[in-house]
Amino acid sequence: MATTPLDPLLLDASAYAHADLLATAYYWEVLQAVMVTTNPTTSNESSLPEKLAALAASLSARDTLALVAASLLLFLQLNTTGPAAALPTDDEIVRDCAILGPDHHAAALDYLSADGEPAYHLARRPALLALAVALTTTENTESPLLAWWHARAQRVRMTLLDAVAPSLRESALSALARAESLATTTPKSRDLAAVWHLERAAIVLGANDLDQALALADLDAARTVTGLEVEVTGVLGKRTKFQETSLTQLVVMAESRSEPLEAVEDARVDTLLLNDDTILEKPALEGDTHRATVNLRIIDQCLLLGYFQHLKNTNPANNEMTDEQMMPYIRRVLENPNNWTVHSVALLQRSRLEAKRSRTVERGALQMQTLVDQIDAVTLDTDAPAHQRLRWIFAVDVPPRWALEREVADAWLALGMARTALDMYERLEMWDKAVVCHMLTERADKAEELVVKQLKTAPQSPKLLALLGDIRGDPSFYTDAWAASGNRYARAQRSLGSYHFKRGSYPEAVAAYQLALAINPMFEDAWFVYGCAALHTSQWEVAATAFSRCTAMDLTNGEAWNNLASVYVRMGKKEQAYSALMQGVKHKHDSWRMWTNAMAIAADLGKLDEALLALSRVVAIRAAHASADVRAGAVDVEMLNRLVTLFLILHLEKPIPDRIVRVAHVVTQCTNAAPASHDVWMAAAQFHTKRRDYRRALDAHVRAFRCVARESYEDEAQVRAVVDAASELCDAYFNFGDQRMGRADIDDEVAEPTSREVACEDWAYQAKLVVRGLLGRVKDFEDTPPHDSLRELFEKVKEWSR
Repeated sequence: MATTPLDPLLLDASAYAHADLLATAYYWEVLQAVMVTTNPTTSNESSLPEKLAALAASLSARDTLALVAASLLLFLQLNTTGPAAALPTDDEIVRDCAILGPDHHAAALDYLSADGEPAYHLARRPALLALAVALTTTENTESPLLAWWHARAQRVRMTLLDAVAPSLRESALSALARAESLATTTPKSRDLAAVWHLERAAIVLGANDLDQALALADLDAARTVTGLEVEVTGVLGKRTKFQETSLTQLVVMAESRSEPLEAVEDARVDTLLLNDDTILEKPALEGDTHRATVNLRIIDQCLLLGYFQHLKNTNPANNEMTDEQMMPYIRRVLENPNNWTVHSVALLQRSRLEAKRSRTVERGALQMQTLVDQIDAVTLDTDAPAHQRLRWIFAVDVPPRWALEREVADAWLALGMARTALDMYERLEMWDKAVVCHMLTERADKAEELVVKQLKTAPQSPKLLALLGDIRGDPSFYTDAWAASGNRYARAQRSLGSYHFKRGSYPEAVAAYQLALAINPMFEDAWFVYGCAALHTSQWEVAATAFSRCTAMDLTNGEAWNNLASVYVRMGKKEQAYSALMQGVKHKHDSWRMWTNAMAIAADLGKLDEALLALSRVVAIRAAHASADVRAGAVDVEMLNRLVTLFLILHLEKPIPDRIVRVAHVVTQCTNAAPASHDVWMAAAQFHTKRRDYRRALDAHVRAFRCVARESYEDEAQVRAVVDAASELCDAYFNFGDQRMGRADIDDEVAEPTSREVACEDWAYQAKLVVRGLLGRVKDFEDTPPHDSLRELFEKVKEWSR
């Protein structure tokens, strides 16, 4: 049975008024046609929300959908995709569509702000987005189609804010849930469900605090619907022009379902070549590369970009291995330039990866600048028209023009071109970024002058007041910013909390962060500092909540896991503390402090195998540390003795040879890490003694004595220590010297005598030799108690020799 080509924008002609104009991107004409015939009852004194509500109440369902689609898509054309749209003059807009006039600019920005985050003030025609949000919120919310558009409007709204707004994200997800029936019951396209899953995945992928498994489930569900076959594998190939031997290259093999449902479009995006004298534009692959190059459907390319983003979100940032895993997805999408927006997003993601490498960083920055330039370019016959650019806009994550320009400025700043970056930040009126540029060039005076100048034109700007507080280090400006925002500007309280925390005013820091996070909880760093401040004030429940939120937002935050464990210990919840530490060491595997904490808690809980593993990790990490002080304390002798004793007691009750093997290995690891430690060798002697391995026990006692013995002694304390060690060694000779040997295998049961051979045949002579040599080296300390003890010991060992 034939199927209808997929329309990812959901512009079904039967549901919309003026559908023909919508389909050809005549969005202003749709707005004009609907609004000039609508007469909502409002006065000039009515607020923008009141006018929007009155307009919504006066529209039919088809007119509502037409206005929502036209206003949202026109806003996106003006701010995200381009090309430049020819709009009427302001006077004509006020005459035909007064609610979209320039006098409502500030009110629209205020309407679009959320969770204490202001909307970007240079967004073009924000009233268009406000209209789309209002019409999908106030009326007809039971309509699945309108709910779907509401989710889209809220997604776009989030791009105007400085930070993620959880209320908007939840609103978008809730709206999409109401629209699910439209995706699953519509017979016109079997791929509409894939679009629904892609759009929901995009919301989750845009927020790292959400469970990324939800996004992966949506991507897999969409792939099942579209029939995309994808596999990440290795193929022989070459990356450089002069490479002679082919090496394995990571490649994404993908193939779409055989039946195409949409026409392939010409992307018409300016793609810059690398033009490097060594590196190839893309790896030259060998063998059958059909599935690495065959054209894909556009929806399948969107899926690959979704998998790319999921991989990025679930792996460590700034990691070369992660980048190597991600790049094949981008290469596969770029292989077939089928749509302007999809290809542009792939180029943007490639540019972000290339910004990390010296040979490609310049191409990455220039490519991003090219993407910015094509947004505002006047449409030519060679450019992609607006309806093509917007067709897949909601299936991928496309940043607005100002966010893209900010990335370009960030790239130039990273390349050391601070002046170029500063000019861009000032043109975008991103004063916080401009201040950073001035501070990096050690021009704090210029930064202050810039902010003070802007405050003259906007004296009640919360953002500018907070920036001035940053520059001057004056917390009163944060308080002023908070008041100027009507107690809604969360950044002011975050900055105030940071100010108090750095100065040790922890109760004040807790209070400030409580206010900030109640408005917008999407700041992981704020939760972390909030938790630390609560720790200092012994507010255990508050600290546990704060660090739990940190770990929920970033599972790889090892410090947050460690602090959460510390809180649980203070609360008497050692099982939860141990679980938290085990999560933390997964992501900070080389943190000896975290392993030390895990070792102590595991031992307290009776998890002896886990404690032994932790001890082994602590020794391995500290022994290889660059700091001599850290290396010096590599072995926790008390814990080593404790574990040796407990393991051997258990071993005697229920023989488990594998455990003893592990203990023996750790004991050897400890003596190798601290060969000059008397206490470590004594711990080893204790282990071998309890196993009746007397020869090794004697050897450990000898090494322990050598750790404190020296050629000359400077004070009585040194003499006392060496005499005590000599006494321990002589006692060991007396007790073990004539003991019969057991089997030498360390992986066997407790050794039993199996031969006539003894641990040390001349043990008495060896003991006398030790004491006699020591008497000669401490003769300067005659008439001291340690020397008297040594004389007594010598008389005792002489008796042994008789």
